[in-house]
Amino acid sequence: MLLKDFIDFPKQPNCTLFCDNYYGTIDVVEYIKSIGLEYVGTFRPSRLGKELSQNLEKLQLNQVVQYPVFKEVKLKKTTKQVLVKDVNVLQWQCKKQKTLTMIYTKSKFVKQPCQMQEFVSSRGIPGEQPEIVRYYNNNYKGVDYVDQLTKNIKFPGRCTRWTTRMFIYFMQVILVNGFSLMKLLHPEQKEIKITDYVESIIDQMKINLTKYEIKATPRKIEGCNQPVVSPIKGPVIEAYKHYHVYTKVSAQCVGCKQCNSGYVCSCKGYHLCPECYKTHISEQNDIRGYTHIYKK
Repeated sequence: MLLKDFIDFPKQPNCTLFCDNYYGTIDVVEYIKSIGLEYVGTFRPSRLGKELSQNLEKLQLNQVVQYPVFKEVKLKKTTKQVLVKDVNVLQWQCKKQKTLTMIYTKSKFVKQPCQMQEFVSSRGIPGEQPEIVRYYNNNYKGVDYVDQLTKNIKFPGRCTRWTTRMFIYFMQVILVNGFSLMKLLHPEQKEIKITDYVESIIDQMKINLTKYEIKATPRKIEGCNQPVVSPIKGPVIEAYKHYHVYTKVSAQCVGCKQCNSGYVCSCKGYHLCPECYKTHISEQNDIRGYTHIYKK
């Protein structure tokens, strides 16, 4: 597990880690509990195992049920169900077609996790929710906070979801470690908070970026000089490799030589009708940053 092997949790008393169902597994909860931390997060019922997940009850609206957690231990010939101490799973039928599942350790901050508490939704609608859900919604600033950050940051190229999450979380770990080192080097500055420290780093980055004048230079057009079989109807013609920019114009198509309206490339001026244009673009999507234009 990435959380177990690469992240060094702060071993402080009365510290709670909040995670979403992407990271929530029984092994992770056991590990966090073993190093003296509390865990609260959402959970996927399928990770309980086939037998336990199928035995879960079908709940009615606003019904809350709490289950103990069992872990499958493989023996030589069979598997055995072992009870995980101080770890519970809670299910709440929050909507007609949606069931919320949470896993958490016994915490002194939440004495009655199943007790319903009044709350007001973001739309201003009053309702009730379990105490552990209210505690999670009011305090989650852990791994679950990564989901909000990934929505505001654009990553170039093909990035899978877990890589972006772990990248941002590692950046958070770096900021926390830098803040801890600053507190050790400057013990007299006791009033500085980590939020002010992060904001000062961001402001400093903006100042450094303004010192440089970045000017965009156009890329050079280079011919590949390789014959390519054209997907467009017509003779096989010479191909050119370049960075393409298309604009819509009214001219004769070089592919089918029938349509008068089409698209033209900014570098060579070859006209394509909409059908030939779609075929041409779909065939060139696999080429990294380049496209081929065919001339008569």
